[in-house]
Amino acid sequence: MENTLHQNAEQLDVLCKDPNSDPTENLTKLSQIAGAYASATIDKASEVQQLLKEQEDQIQLLQQQLQQANTNNEAHKQLEKLQEDFQQMQIGYQRSLDEKGKQLQNLQEMHKDEPKLTEFISESIALKEQLLQQQEVLGQKISQWSYYCEMSDKITNQVVELRSDYDLADKQVTNYLAW
Repeated sequence: MENTLHQNAEQLDVLCKDPNSDPTENLTKLSQIAGAYASATIDKASEVQQLLKEQEDQIQLLQQQLQQANTNNEAHKQLEKLQEDFQQMQIGYQRSLDEKGKQLQNLQEMHKDEPKLTEFISESIALKEQLLQQQEVLGQKISQWSYYCEMSDKITNQVVELRSDYDLADKQVTNYLAW
């Protein structure tokens, strides 16, 4: 663009020195060149403004996704803690069941002939079944949370990649504006 203006300026300079040329014609050409340059500059400025607007929108989207990813990371950490606690609880529960089973066998031997023993045993079995069902439901919920944590990790990675792309685009726009 600068080179084109320089060449046009040389042509106008030569035309001004030429006695056969009309100076108003040169002014018209100069006006046309200036108008074209101004129009091109305005077009480029609006183009750059549009690019900056798109980049700002992209930044806002990335920031929202990053916030969401941070929230999901916290949930992921809580889930891992819950899984560890659940495993410890299962181990403790199994030990407790084994001990209670031995104690129950000993009590059965001692009180074989008492009528309330069978009622106690059936209630114990019902409670054991309920606890096992609750344990199974809890295990299912933990596996569901695991899926959400994996999705959170994927989104976090995408946010990081998009942020890198944005930084590169921002640098290119800045270099373009500096040019």
